[in-house]
Amino acid sequence: MNPNRIEFLNSLLAETPEDPFLYYALGLEYVNHEPQKAKEYFEIVFSTFPEYLPNYYQLGTLLGEMGQKEKALEVFEKGISKAKESNDRHTLSELQSAYQNLLMED
Repeated sequence: MNPNRIEFLNSLLAETPEDPFLYYALGLEYVNHEPQKAKEYFEIVFSTFPEYLPNYYQLGTLLGEMGQKEKALEVFEKGISKAKESNDRHTLSELQSAYQNLLMED
């Protein structure tokens, strides 16, 4: 977590709140040290900017790590559907792999 980068991202977000990348980037900043805060940022992207595909992997993975397996699987499923719609094969492959890995846990 880099406080300077967080401050910079927040200043950009104040200027352009319609940019999903800024919320996503803030989530990435918090993911290792404050996962609940990261989840809040990823959930903003999930609900407000559903076309932002990279978020599905991060949110699903984080939810899985937080023990919220069913929610994580739902996020991956939505992301897989969106990736198919946009014909994004790379993201589709990553999400399918993450989905399968989560299913195999236990």
